[in-house]
Amino acid sequence: MPPARVHQTLSAVHGADGCSCSLSLSHALPPFKPVAGNGPKKASFEVGLFDCFGDIGTFIVACFVPCVTYGQNQQRANNKDSCFVDGCIYCCCMPCLSPCIGTYGRGKVADRVNVDNNMLGDFAAHCCCLPCALTQESRELDRFLGNKH
Repeated sequence: MPPARVHQTLSAVHGADGCSCSLSLSHALPPFKPVAGNGPKKASFEVGLFDCFGDIGTFIVACFVPCVTYGQNQQRANNKDSCFVDGCIYCCCMPCLSPCIGTYGRGKVADRVNVDNNMLGDFAAHCCCLPCALTQESRELDRFLGNKH
């Protein structure tokens, strides 16, 4: 479908003699693309926090190298080309700041899948059960995007 065109004409009348000028602009509008996250937000993730054994592979990776799972989640949530930078940032911040970084990343995942997130709950999830939180985010992205990374 070709882009829609907008045509605008600006006119002005100057002075008592009725002298007028006009300017005509015409430009193409980009095609409309729906954005993920439009519409009313859901109250919570559809995959439960302790449903982490539903994807045992991701859960095991999240237990032993959470920076990999975090990076992959951020890559898919933010349509990035690579998970390397986010994974390295998460790895460098472990263990002191990883709950803060995880809370930020969980918010990005929630925005992507159109869920109303709660920062305190996100922080608690990353403090108390990090592998479960990362696995939940991964499974929610799988469900939303319709694929397995």
